[in-house]
Amino acid sequence: MSILAATQKRLFPPTLIHRSEGQRKREVDKDQRFSALYERLDQLPVSLSSRYHHFGLVFENLSYRDEDGHMVLAGLNMTIEQGKKYLLLGTEESGNAELLKILSHQIQEYDGNVYVGHQNLKELQGKSLERILAFIHKNIFVLNDTIYRNIALHPHYDEKKVRESMRRVGLNERPEANTTDIALNRGFYSANERQKISIARALVNNSSILILDSTSDCTKDCEVEELILNIRDMTVLSVSHILSKELVDRYDKIFVLDEGRVVEEGSFSDLLLQGGHFYSMYVRNEAI
Repeated sequence: MSILAATQKRLFPPTLIHRSEGQRKREVDKDQRFSALYERLDQLPVSLSSRYHHFGLVFENLSYRDEDGHMVLAGLNMTIEQGKKYLLLGTEESGNAELLKILSHQIQEYDGNVYVGHQNLKELQGKSLERILAFIHKNIFVLNDTIYRNIALHPHYDEKKVRESMRRVGLNERPEANTTDIALNRGFYSANERQKISIARALVNNSSILILDSTSDCTKDCEVEELILNIRDMTVLSVSHILSKELVDRYDKIFVLDEGRVVEEGSFSDLLLQGGHFYSMYVRNEAI
């Protein structure tokens, strides 16, 4: 039974009060109208229904060992609040890659909990997870088709919204955006441009949280990172071992990950004043 159907039963509970035949008929008709409405609501496309859902992320004592028994994540605790922008910064061995795999269900055996909104990540599967989390990778799957068709993957998507998402990420500036097929074997689109397609998909799909895997040099990724930071009210978690001096001060909060633990957290200015891991990375340009 769907949540909406259960709500219907609560709205119209059985009663022992005697009713006339006319009253019963009117109530049956009323129930049937509500049933039809609930059925329509249950069948709403993702693009219409998910816009009303807002989510944050909570990592609670998250631990993970690799196949060799090495502790990759060791009691990780983080809170990602709705509508804010976060940077998780660490070396390639810090555990950030494994964290991404846990969020995308590539790793399912771990200790602790990850909550998406009020629901445990392990309870979210398939489309339910895709409606909330949008992963922005370099090697996203792209159809051998037009940019427009690569974004409008759902038949219910509104054309105006698709074109607006193309405009917001700068893909409408390509003259071939609506007419030319993507020649993947010839490298027609760069990794940077494929990330833009992924962001546009997330905008059309009303995804609640963007997860950016940012692990290359800033000369290529800064544009994509800036696009995401400019999306108002979007919850963003950028996971990286790259310290982008141009944009790092625009995050609401920065987490520094070392050996599977959050060793520092705070705003850009706070972390500089602490003079710790982040300060060393920033001053010495270790991760640029």
